Amino acid sequence: NMDSTSKSKPPPWCGTGSYEWTSGDIYQGSWREGMMDGRGKKTWTTGDVYEGDYLKNKKHGQGTFIYKTGQVYEGAWQNGVKEGIGKYTLADGTVHHEGVFANGLAVTVAVNPISTAPPATSKLVPRDKTPRQKFQADKPTGVQWK
Repeated sequence: NMDSTSKSKPPPWCGTGSYEWTSGDIYQGSWREGMMDGRGKKTWTTGDVYEGDYLKNKKHGQGTFIYKTGQVYEGAWQNGVKEGIGKYTLADGTVHHEGVFANGLAVTVAVNPISTAPPATSKLVPRDKTPRQKFQADKPTGVQWK
């Protein structure tokens, strides 16, 4: 005997598709069990863009984060933060740091130090916890989620 809650839940999103949050943020890419998982691209309404690997809704693997300010981080991610070998480039193209990052921060000496810390906009945007609005599968599956 199934309880009523299991009938009302949509099946877990799997495969490739796009999703738009109520905030306007958009993710296009791979899904597994209703989570961003695999290769994908997320665009925030702030102007920030991440393209790369995801694991269970977190940036994980190799990816590129382009900040609205024009600064770019290319490299390794673990559990949603910069972790491993990466490169941080300023908006003018100057490489600010290339080397090891840990817990989101550069841990080796910067190649071209700048006098001020990166602006607050360069911090990672927390995951949007807004209830899901719509999901569009790239290929028809016969199932629609509303």
